[in-house]
Formats: sequence, structure tokens, C-alpha cells
Amino acid sequence: MPLPITLLDDRRFDDLVAEARQRLVSQLPELTQVVEGDPLYAITDLMAWMTETIIYRANLIPERQRQAFLNLLQIPLRPAQPARGLVAIHSNSKQAQLPKLLPEATRLSAGKIIISTRGELQPTPLALRLMIKERLGMSELNAMGVTLTQLRELYNFGAQTAAPFRPRSFNLGSDRPSLQQSLDKKYYLLLHLNDKKLVQHKDKVRANLAGKILNIGLAPVTDLPAEIARELPPRALRWQLLWQQSADSQRAELLPLEVLDDSSRGARQSGVARVKIPANFQAFNSEFTQDPKYAGMNNTPPEAPVDVDPQTIIAWLCLSAPDDPDFSLGFMAVNAVDVVAQELVQDLLIGMGDGRAGQVASLNRTDVDAASLQIEVSENGGYLPWQQVTNFSGCSLNDRVYQFDAASGSVIFGDGIRGKRPGPTERIRAARFCAGGGSSGNLPAASVKQLLSASSAELKLEQDWPLTGGLDAETVAQAEQRIPAELRHRDRAVTREDFIQLAQDNPIVPVGRAELMPGLMPGNSLDATQLEVPGVVSLLVMPPAEPALNAAPRPSAGLLADLFRYLAPRTLLGTELYVLSPQFVPVALSLSLEVMDRSNLISVTRAVEQSLLRSLWPLAPGGFDGKGWPFGRELDVNELRTLAGRTPGVLAINALQLYHQARDGQWHKVNKLRMDAYQLPELTEVHIEEGEQEPGPPQRVVQPPPESGVAVPVIPDFC
Repeated sequence: MPLPITLLDDRRFDDLVAEARQRLVSQLPELTQVVEGDPLYAITDLMAWMTETIIYRANLIPERQRQAFLNLLQIPLRPAQPARGLVAIHSNSKQAQLPKLLPEATRLSAGKIIISTRGELQPTPLALRLMIKERLGMSELNAMGVTLTQLRELYNFGAQTAAPFRPRSFNLGSDRPSLQQSLDKKYYLLLHLNDKKLVQHKDKVRANLAGKILNIGLAPVTDLPAEIARELPPRALRWQLLWQQSADSQRAELLPLEVLDDSSRGARQSGVARVKIPANFQAFNSEFTQDPKYAGMNNTPPEAPVDVDPQTIIAWLCLSAPDDPDFSLGFMAVNAVDVVAQELVQDLLIGMGDGRAGQVASLNRTDVDAASLQIEVSENGGYLPWQQVTNFSGCSLNDRVYQFDAASGSVIFGDGIRGKRPGPTERIRAARFCAGGGSSGNLPAASVKQLLSASSAELKLEQDWPLTGGLDAETVAQAEQRIPAELRHRDRAVTREDFIQLAQDNPIVPVGRAELMPGLMPGNSLDATQLEVPGVVSLLVMPPAEPALNAAPRPSAGLLADLFRYLAPRTLLGTELYVLSPQFVPVALSLSLEVMDRSNLISVTRAVEQSLLRSLWPLAPGGFDGKGWPFGRELDVNELRTLAGRTPGVLAINALQLYHQARDGQWHKVNKLRMDAYQLPELTEVHIEEGEQEPGPPQRVVQPPPESGVAVPVIPDFC
């Protein structure tokens, strides 16, 4: 609860009038005969009103003084931020010849808002489809009426194991692609012609693409602020070209591709990866089989979507992240270019030097991005760049420096002692600056429709991903709202609550739950784990996830690494920090029950399964208190039996058995399962039988899960 603000003076108009009249009477007793309406009282009321206005102003901290307080707290006002995003510009030509290269700062428009591109773009007549090999588990295979034995016999594997999958194509712009369910942890990028009329020029298109740079736009599900993204090292992405020497081969060759630049920093923020196509690209004229029985076997690409004509396929690319195998995307596009909701101004003459100290030149606009401003002054027939500084202290008389006041748009030069003065008749120009920004640039998809700086006859513009991140300049009142959080932890992790709050509020990766374990120090193995080590703290984190069997919310290596890099600079010196995943102990339950109404047997058994799953789930709203199953809490058969018996429609739980999987992979039946402080249960299966007998063991306990083997597609039968 905030403290009440004490007023310097709480007197009001009536109080001031009464006080003034009392003083008048004490000083001039003859005024006791003065009645209401006398001009003397009108003067008294006027003076009281003027005094009240002074008191009101005294009780308010002036805007200038409030800004001074913010400066003392080192909380500067945030300037306006421009919106950023991705736009795709495709070749719309019916010929094989590629359009001209689009230079940087190509101007686009969305109504009255000017958009500028960042970086060059070579438009191509290519379209993109993104696919994965979606892993099929035993439950999916059973639902499709297929067994592993049938797959082994179908492909004549003998003793080899089949790894079943089905091809999945993502609808870019609406779906959120992820490698979590991918069999081989790879995205497959299908590049095909965007017009069937170009099929007759297919070989020429391949030849024209050889040696060119392909722009592939990437965007995460949640875009990072630019300052946070710069704190993190780029995610390492592996780009490869798939090709075959023979169409009869069931394996693909993987050719590494050179990445010239990646403004997305490995899909950490919206940006473009500039991938160079091999100079002999036309030699890789690979026509992978489209037979559903063999498409995708081993490491070959999956079967193309039915709406893609196989004759239009140009190439298959492969994308993976070795350090973050499950990484997800928000969007992907070919022929993409970075755009920012700002106008790029170049070579603007803003004044002439006069040789006077402290000369001021104005840009005549107050929406200039100070970081983008480049000032040049003419000397000896050419222009030389000057450097922007925050102040002139430490500058000598020959230093070409200037200050910039973004609020007024003024460029201020030195006095000849601290900072050089532009000489008489020397021209001053803004070589480059970006102007604009604010929330008006946050545009939904399909808002950017027009090319202003290039001929649009042979180009097609698409904006399938919104422009985001635009913020208006922060006001003093908005900055004051950040003061409590800044003063509470000053972006530093000291207490247990600081670690948990910073982890859950981090803008990099989503965290569903975080728990701090002081003194927990991991080792090379679980047996080497140490407890109560001074100066060591371990943060156990889990990503958000919906309750599901055999699907504990395990964080990826990339999530742990990103969160560690975010928290490490915010941890006190001398504290050894570890960001870890909890250890999940696989458990299975088997129970027999009786229901009140046998006609509802299926729905009641399903409700019992969900009730047990929800109780053992480690994230909210699971557990007993809705905050997730507690770390280190023991599992007891009697307690689980009580939880199952509370399900509506259950008459009795006759028997319940608890199984857990040891480190050697063997399952053991226990009545109680003790958990260490860093352990949580993972419910893998619930086997339910009706009756009073002892239930049989779950299927998972009897049959070990199948090992991964040769990737094979599964073709469902449709009646």
C-alpha cells in the first residue's frame, strides 16, 4: 500500500477567509459592524483565492523538479520507439530474369505512415512452405490402426526399428511452428515457383538463382526488445541444402549454406537471414520422390503438400538449431526484408558555419532518432563526419564533436575550447537520420500495401506479419510508475523473490514456474549433486505447458542458457548461479474402481485420469493449492487413492498401485515414493479397471517404449 502524501499546507478557501476576517477584526475592532457584501470583504475573498492558488501550486511538485528526481534515480525518460517487422517483396514477372536489386531505405507506405526497408533485397519468383516430420507415438499409431510390426514388414526392415512420422505443413502467419514434436528436430523449407507459368523456365530460374543471396525472414513467437536481444548471443542456426545424386536414392546429401548476415540473431527477434545460394546451384537438380510410401524416409524431405505442384519445386532447405533443438517460430517468409516505421532522411543541409562559439543548427523536427543521426561539415571541398557526444567535457579544441537535443531537434557545436567550431561558410548537413516512431506504427498484417521507391510493375508486396514494438515517448507520469519496481530490486537478484520475479518476468523466454534452491550445486551426475553449498543458488525453471500424460514441462537447453545469460549480470558478485531443469521421476498408476452409474463409466474414468494428472501437474493450476505439485513432496498411495475417490461419479476406489521408473529404466511397485528437493513426478500413464480385483500393471510397465530407428512415413487409410 503506498504511503499517503502529506500536503505542505491543507488550508482551503473558507479557512483562509475566516482567518483573514479574524485578523482584520483583531487589528481593527471597528470592523465588527461591517455586514456581508461590503467591498472590504470582496477584497478579503480575492486575497484568499490568490493565496489558495499559491498553496495548490506549492503542494504540487513541479514537472521540472520531478524530472530532476528521476535523473537522480537514474531513470531517464524513454524516447519514442519505432515499430519494426517484416515485409516480403516477390518477383511478379512471368520471365526467368530476376528483378533489379532493391537497395536499402526503399520506401513503402501504409496510408500516411512511411515505412523504410533495412538492408538489400533480391526479389525472386519463389514461394515458401514450411514442414516437419511429426513424430507419431504409440497412441497415435493405435488410433490409426497401425503397428510397428506392420511398418517393419511393409518396408522389409528385418531387425531394424521403424521411427514413424507424418508430414505436417504449417500455415505461415497463423500457425506457430515448433520442433517439439519433430522426429529429427529439423524444419524443411520447400522452395517452389510462385507461378505455374514459370515451369517452362524452371532451369533458367535455377541458373539465375545461382550465387544469389536469398532473404529468409524469421520471427519468434514473442519478439524481444532490441536492448534485451543485444544482451544475448545469437542462437546458432544450421542452414543446409538437400540434394540427391540419384532420384532412386533413399538418402539426401546435406550441403551447408553460408549465412552472410542474420539480423534476427538466430530467430530471437524479427529479422532476416541472408543465405547465399551456391554458385553451382543449377547442378543440384534434385527431384525427390513424391511417392507417399517413400517420401521422407531416412533424411529425405517429407511429401510436399497437395496444393503444391511437384513441377514447381525448385529446392529443399533444412533448418535446425543444435543448441536449442525444440526452438519454435512465430513466422517465416522468403524474399523478406526488415522494415521500420520511420522515414530515412539523407543529405539534408541544415545550416552554414559562422565561426561563433556554441553555434546551433536546427533539424526543424522533434521526432528524430538520436542514435541514427550523422552530422557532417564541409572542409576543403569535401564533407567530414562529426561525432555525437553527451557533453563537451574532456573534448579539445580540434575535436569534431556536437551535442544533439532531441526535444528541440537542435545540433549544438563546441565553443572552440571544448569542441571545434564550424568555420565561416562551411556547410553543415545531416548525412543521415531516421525520423518517426511511436505507437501509430504498430500495424496489423496486410497494412503495408504500396512501394514508393521502386517500380511495382514486376514486384508483389506481402505483409503477413504485423509491425510491433512502436512506443510513444514516455511521459514523466509514466516514468514515475516504474519507480517502485526499480527501487524494489533495481534489476538485481538478491532475495529469493527477486530471482523468481526476474525469471518469470524476463522478456526472453516464457517461464511457467520458477523455484530457487539455495545451496544446491549440480555435478557431473545426480550422485555428485551437493546440498547446502555456501554462495551457490540454483534456479529450477519450467516452461508453460498444458497438463498431459508423459509430457512433463521440461525446459530446453536453449531456454536454460538464455535465462542464465539474462540473470547472470543481475546476480550479486560472489553468488554462483545455476539455472536448471527439475529432475522428473516417471510414475504410473493402476487402479480399480466402481462407479455410481455404469452408463457413465467412460466419462468417469476419464475424469479420474484428469483429476490425478491435474493433482500431480507441476504447473498452476495443478497441485493442492493451484500452484503446482510441490518440489520434493512424497507420493503416497493412500493420498493418491483419496484424490481419485473425490472425483464425481466414483463410488469406490478398490485398489491403487504406484509404479516408478528407476535410473536403470526398470519399473518398481512402491507404496511411498520419496522425492528429493529438486525432483517432481511425471505421470506417464493411468491404467483403470472396473471391479474389486487388483488391477493389472500399466502397459508402459510391461512394454518398454520403442527405440528410434529409420524414419518412415505413415499413410492413414480413409474409408
